[in-house]
Amino acid sequence: MKKQNKKSTSKKKINIKTKSELTIVLENIEDKFQIISEGYSILRKGQEDLKAELRDFKKDTENNFKTVFNHLFSIEDRLSFLENEISEIKKEIKKEKKEKNTLIMRINNIEKELRKLKAKLV
Repeated sequence: MKKQNKKSTSKKKINIKTKSELTIVLENIEDKFQIISEGYSILRKGQEDLKAELRDFKKDTENNFKTVFNHLFSIEDRLSFLENEISEIKKEIKKEKKEKNTLIMRINNIEKELRKLKAKLV
């Protein structure tokens, strides 16, 4: 068995005999370069369009995140305000409850005094 060291290539040997044959070959090569160039231009345009779309998407996403963060901060501020309001209301209720208890105690004391006075009058 022999080892094959040669790589298969797709090179074609061109046998050019005249100037016109050379011109045809060169025109063929030029056409292929033109096709490659057009393909490259199309790919380049597609790449630029994709970059522009990604930039727009990034900008839109950043704006959306800013909007969401601003909304969250607004909610946070409102929650903080409501917590403070609740705290103040609780303080007022405690204060009113103390005042109510004080008034009840005063009324009870007045009623005791009235009973004592009634007892003395009877």
